[in-house]
Amino acid sequence: MNPTDFWIACILLAIGAFSQRFLFFYLEGRWTMPEGLRRSLRFIPPAALTALVTPMFLLHGENFWGISSWTRLVAGALAVLAAWRTRHILVVILVGLGSLWLLEWLVR
Repeated sequence: MNPTDFWIACILLAIGAFSQRFLFFYLEGRWTMPEGLRRSLRFIPPAALTALVTPMFLLHGENFWGISSWTRLVAGALAVLAAWRTRHILVVILVGLGSLWLLEWLVR
């Protein structure tokens, strides 16, 4: 990629990112969001978090679907169990991190 193409791509990406964010600020108060769309927006944070966390469990080097380590898998399962039982994010974080650190310490 030559430098001109690189800068054109950067400018187009910046315009796209800015226009996406500006659109919501511009339409605030001018447009009523449909209830179905409003309800569906609630699923974005859990989906984004899942997309960030899941590769840590499933990536092994460059191979996908390899389990990275059994300690991460067990800690993740315990965190999911804590989320299901408590629905409290602080408890989930503490259970997940605590179990991961404990298991890593026990394995050494």
